[in-house]
Parts: sequence; structure tokens; C-alpha cells
Amino acid sequence: MGSPSSRQRGVYRVVAAYAVFAALWILLSDHLLGWLVQDPARLVRYAMYKGWAFVAVTSVLLYVLVQRQSRHQQRIHQHEIDSVLETHRAYELLAAVAEHSEDLIFALDTGHRYRLVNKAACELVGLPAHEILDHGPRDLFPPEVADKFIAIGEQVLADGVPRRLEQVFPGPSGPRTYMAIIGALRGPDHELIGTFGVARDMTERQRAEQALRASEATYHTLVDNLHNGLAHCRMIFDGDRPVDYEILRVNPAHRSVTGLDDVVGRRMSQVLPGYCEENPESLETFARVARTGEPMRWEHFLVAQQRWYSFSIFSPAPGEFVLVSDNITERKRAEAALADSEARFRRLFEHAPIALATSHRDGHIGEVNREFMAMLGYDRAEIATIDQWRQRVLPDEAARQSHVLAWQRQWAEPAGTASEPVEQVWVCKNGTRRTVLLSRLNLGEDMLVSGVDITARKAAEEELRLRVEELERFNQASVGRELDMIEMKRTVNALSAELGRAPPHALEFLPTDRRGVPR
Repeated sequence: MGSPSSRQRGVYRVVAAYAVFAALWILLSDHLLGWLVQDPARLVRYAMYKGWAFVAVTSVLLYVLVQRQSRHQQRIHQHEIDSVLETHRAYELLAAVAEHSEDLIFALDTGHRYRLVNKAACELVGLPAHEILDHGPRDLFPPEVADKFIAIGEQVLADGVPRRLEQVFPGPSGPRTYMAIIGALRGPDHELIGTFGVARDMTERQRAEQALRASEATYHTLVDNLHNGLAHCRMIFDGDRPVDYEILRVNPAHRSVTGLDDVVGRRMSQVLPGYCEENPESLETFARVARTGEPMRWEHFLVAQQRWYSFSIFSPAPGEFVLVSDNITERKRAEAALADSEARFRRLFEHAPIALATSHRDGHIGEVNREFMAMLGYDRAEIATIDQWRQRVLPDEAARQSHVLAWQRQWAEPAGTASEPVEQVWVCKNGTRRTVLLSRLNLGEDMLVSGVDITARKAAEEELRLRVEELERFNQASVGRELDMIEMKRTVNALSAELGRAPPHALEFLPTDRRGVPR
């Protein structure tokens, strides 16, 4: 059956129809009968007929009206049953969907009582479903939260417009933030029968967004304070062929590193006319990174600027690349100067007239020049280490031990320390011995050893020493004879003086005593 108000309206309609018909019948039938019949006896008889006709017509009318009202009520009742069934099926469908959702799903009637809650909603509230259903927000939440829910529900019921709601709930691992959509729940006839809500836990997303914002802030801080130039670019293709690139963003250091200004939003061909035609290898390199996403490092000489650049290139998105650049012109010049210096040193080392070699701290002999090998006569494999060199070149064990100690002392000295030159005897492969003036320079991990062959000089010195000794012996013999003659002349002069004669020998160059006699 329909609702009481619907049934009452049906009764009112039947009564009103009957009253209107009866009033019209009485009013019109009496006038018509009085106009048609003048005879009183006949008028009475026709009035009786009119009464029976009124009963019959009104009975039929009442039957029609009652049947019509009954059918109308049945239709209303069936419609209400269908509506209830549809609502029930809608709730069942919503419940089936809600139960398998990780989001919180709930529905309330127009009185703000819960008619549906899923498992996730129950877990949030901490109650089973049967303790939530038929209760309202004020039974489950703090007053300020419940009032907010009810206020939003009233707004939705008033205009049918969905509302967003963000709410923080306490949790065992800390506060959780939920974002809910509150919408109108409608019946089969599109009438409002309540509200529904879908709420999602946004805590992790918010944390991720906060982390992303922090990361982006860190990124921008790093980029903006980077000493290297940074340019974010988009590659431009003609088909598959790279033809240019657009500069989307640069950091503050880009201008000082590259010397280029006002580049954002412009193509490289506009910044440096002729660049694309003169540097096709650059476009191919940038395009390869933008296509494949594989980062790379690259050094390039830009003819238009006469500068060397070091590039670190990576792709943040397909078709784009980021260029981290550093002006290495001065480094390249220094490297060129160093290479030239090393080449000159190599020529000097190789063609020096003295023996030169380097030794590593691990005991291996590194570089040796031609004079070193020519002096000893050994090949490189025979003296690959210091130990091999000692065993083959130094003449005895005492010399080897002395060399070991000297070598250890030199390695203990700071880098850049040179030893005092020492003489060593080296035994060559052919058995000859050479005297070498040896010097060592500690280079840190290497030792530079120089040897000057002084064998000929030592032989000359020895010969000179022998000649000097011979001359000294001859001189001593000559001086002795001269002294004997002077002594004899002094005796003769003394005898002559005793005889009163003049001294026959002039000895004035000799010192004399008080008497004038030479001493």
C-alpha cells in the first residue's frame, strides 16, 4: 500500500468527484424535470424515477472512481516496492563494490544515519559494521568532526552538488589524512535518498608530495648554486635528423661559463648563428642522449668561441637533454703545455749523456734511457727490478747492503729531496768496471736515479796523483842536496872568518846571527 498521505489524497479526490456530480445532478435534473413535466402526478412519478437513476448513476460513478483510485494506489504501492527494491539492490551493489575497495566507502540516509560502511571504514572507526549502521556521525566522532560531516551532508542534500572534504584522523603510526568526496545518493526516480562518501588515505601521497617538493627545492638550490653551467634543452628534428635545439632553462652560472646571454626560449641557431651547420657532431651527440636516455661525457672545441668545453649530458625526458658544461680552455692549454713539456723532457731524458732511470716504490724499474742501457750492457728484462740490478751490477755483498740502506733512507725522505752524490763501482755485463757518480731524487712514488760515468776522470785523477807524488819525491831529493851545499858553504865561510879572510860564498839570502854569520 501507498503511504497514508497518498491514500488520503485518493479519498479526497473520490469524495470531491461524488459531491460535484451530486450537486450538478440535483441542480440540473430538478430544473430540467420541472421544465419538461407540468402534471403534478406525473412529476412525482418522474421524480421517483430520477431518484432511482441518481442512485444507479452514482453507484456506477463511485465504482469507477473507487476502482480507479484502487488501481492508482496499486501502481503507487508497486512503484514504492520497486523503489525499495532498487534502493536495496543499489545498496547491495554499492556494498559489494565497497567491500573490495581499499578506499573508505560509506552511505547515509537523509537523517544522517549510516546505511552502509565497508571494511576500510570500519577499520578507521575501530568498530564492526553492525555497531556503526543506524548510527550517526555524532555517535562515532568528536563533536567538531561530526558537525563538519553533517554540515557538508546538508549542503549536498540541499543542492545535489558533490563536496570535497579533507580530514585528519589519529592512527597507531601517527595522524592519517583522508580526502573524501561527498555526493548525493539518489533513488530510482532520481529523488535524494541520502549521501555517499568515498575517502582515500592521502597520507603517503602527501608525504611523497612533500618529499618531492623538498627534493625539487634541493634540486633548484643545487642547480642555482652550481659553478658549472646548466642548460635544459629540447631537441628539434626534421624527420629523424636533428637540426637544432631550443634552450628551455639555464642556471645563473651558465652565462659566466659560456659567455652567452639571453638564451632562454631561443634556438641555438639564433644564439650562435651558424652553430648547427658547423657542429653537426654536437647535434648528433645531443640527439643520441635525448633519444636513448643514456648519459655521456664529452669534450668539444667550439670554433665560434675558440673555447674548449667539458659536457656532462643526460636526458630528463624523451626528446630533451640537460647539458652541464664547464669551460676547460685553460685546462686544455695547460695540458697542451704539459704535453709539450713532457715531450721535451722525454727527448732530454732519452738523449741525455748521463745514465737516467726511474724506480717505483714497489721495487720495479720504470723508465731507462739509452745511456743507462749502453753503460751496463744488459737488456731490459735482465734488470727489471732493483734487486736484479743490485745482484748483477754491484760487485759484492757489502756494496749491496750499503745500497739497500741508502735506498731505504732516501725513500723515507719527503718528496722532492735529493741525495748527496756518491761514488759507486758498477760491474757491466762484459765484466768491466765503471766508477759512477750516483744521485737520487725522491719524486714521491718514483725515484729518479742519475749516474755519471767518471771512470775516465777517476783514472786521470789517479794518474795525476801518482805524478804529483813523484814530483814531491823529486823535489824532496833536490831540496836535500841544496841544503847540504848551503851547509858546506856556511862551514867554509865560518872557517874563513876565523882565519880573518872574507867569506868566499855569498849567503845573504839566508838569515844571520848577531855576528852576521848566516844561520
